Amino acid sequence: MDKKIFISHSSLDTEIGEKFVDALIDIGIPKEIIFFSSRYHTGVELGKDFHAVIKDNIKSCDIVIFLLTRNFYNSAACLNEMGAAWVLGKNIIPILLDNLKPSDMKGFIDSHYIAFMPKAGEEYKLLSKLNPYIVKRNTEKTLQEIFTDFVQEANKIAEFSDQYITPISNDLSFLETEIIGKRFTDAEILFLNYFRIHQNNIFLEFESKHTQSDFQKYVEEYSKFNYDNAANLLEDSGYISTSISHCDDHSGQSLVYNLDIEYFRQLISIGTVAEKYIEEIKLKYKRSTIKTLSSNDSNSNVFDKYILDDNTREIEVLLVAYAYDKLITSFGDRWMASGTIAGIQTWERENNVSDKLSQNYYTALNLLINRGILDVASCTSYGNPREYKFRDEYARDLLCISQESKKLLSNTKQANYHLYQDEELLPF
Repeated sequence: MDKKIFISHSSLDTEIGEKFVDALIDIGIPKEIIFFSSRYHTGVELGKDFHAVIKDNIKSCDIVIFLLTRNFYNSAACLNEMGAAWVLGKNIIPILLDNLKPSDMKGFIDSHYIAFMPKAGEEYKLLSKLNPYIVKRNTEKTLQEIFTDFVQEANKIAEFSDQYITPISNDLSFLETEIIGKRFTDAEILFLNYFRIHQNNIFLEFESKHTQSDFQKYVEEYSKFNYDNAANLLEDSGYISTSISHCDDHSGQSLVYNLDIEYFRQLISIGTVAEKYIEEIKLKYKRSTIKTLSSNDSNSNVFDKYILDDNTREIEVLLVAYAYDKLITSFGDRWMASGTIAGIQTWERENNVSDKLSQNYYTALNLLINRGILDVASCTSYGNPREYKFRDEYARDLLCISQESKKLLSNTKQANYHLYQDEELLPF
């Protein structure tokens, strides 16, 4: 299917772009007609000339949508795409994000162009251009609700980008750049990690009713890891190839996975930043070796068990304290994490609590996931969790914790006391 909608964005705004793709899909536009270069599922196929593919798609598309941020205007590639769209006379939708104003627009697409802004009544500008591509209209949310939510979340992401987006060095390998840029699904990361720990670019998954392969054992170490889907994505994108191998003793057959040798060499030599990201994904899905909470005992509160457990880390207690104080039951991941982090930062200032939780939010979130306390609430269009929530029975128990648990939450906040002062209010 031809790509009809080209999304022009900075590579530093990948998560904003992912949120925007979700918004387009929410209003009923098929993902197959969207060109979004930061995800190879909707962008540049492996082995293709990146610049050539960009050129071809911007020439053949119907609409170019510009996600305008400060990162966008600092990117030569983005400004080139803007110039190309202008020269080709494309239908253009500029979207002002990062709290930019029309007067901030510059280059070929300047303030003479009407841009989409987060104001009531602005949705008609989008609808008039996007309506021909909507296959099945969303009956649960209005266009205004969907895009107002997008703009709000995108501005939060931009606000925290300097703190939470890792700059990508030109010295990194292609595969390492893809990993750090979060261009793989979590399942693909776990699949590739097996090649890494296996230290071989080829492995066999054999079929047997009596014996498990090492790969099958590896898969079972992780929860919610759909390795069939991950393998299909990696194969469709050209990273791996598969074949069938028949056993000599006629006892069955094996499925052979072969990772391209060049990408295998890049994978086993990744640096500390990409390695840390892989470890975070592993922690998120690793089946807990710690006893998970159970609500079978009707005479006890599962959150009391959790809060008062000596094995519960301080960072976990801080996240629970935040949830208890603010009556929070859901937590963002990926691009939705910025909203949760913003809420935590406000709570830290209101309670004179240090920024330990906001600075280590992903660690705390992954620990709660690993404990089995959280369920996936929603996923991105690429299948990655974007929001988690307390299991229903746990959410109820959190509201009814004991005085002892409340005291521990209070003591933990006091142990992380930090007095915030606004420098602009100081007399010097």
